[in-house]
Amino acid sequence: MSLVYKLLEKFNFPGMNVLQFAFGEEKRENPYLPFNHKPHSIVYTGTHDNNTTKGWFKGADKAAKKHLRKYTGHDITKANAHEVMHKLALQSVAKIAVVPMQDILGLGKKGLMNIPGSTKGNWSWRLKPGQLPVDRVKKLKSQNKLYGRYFSEKKKDQIENSKG
Repeated sequence: MSLVYKLLEKFNFPGMNVLQFAFGEEKRENPYLPFNHKPHSIVYTGTHDNNTTKGWFKGADKAAKKHLRKYTGHDITKANAHEVMHKLALQSVAKIAVVPMQDILGLGKKGLMNIPGSTKGNWSWRLKPGQLPVDRVKKLKSQNKLYGRYFSEKKKDQIENSKG
């Protein structure tokens, strides 16, 4: 067990599951594959240091694309890869699912947030007014309800009050 995993365990920090790292080599023990996620973890489609999911899929090798198609049972293209990965994140047993806004919007490389090791152009992407259409918001709410990730204000209050 690596030092990182020992520290996570010692301090009870949640694990981190990045779905972009899950596909390629079809190794059952890959910790990023959704069936290996643990409830005390956070799942991400990608992070601020990765390409957007659309950009990732466009640049992914044949093995990763084939594995993702085989795993999901869907015909996946650069046009829908972000939606499929979003759905995988919501379906995960991980307690928290994080989907960057760039993936929700289906942006490509132009939606990059950060380029590790670079000092130029980082953290400049911004959500513009009106960029998230109302129908997309409704779909997000519906998806989160479907996968048990949406809580009404009343339910949130009940959860907070039950913690004592």
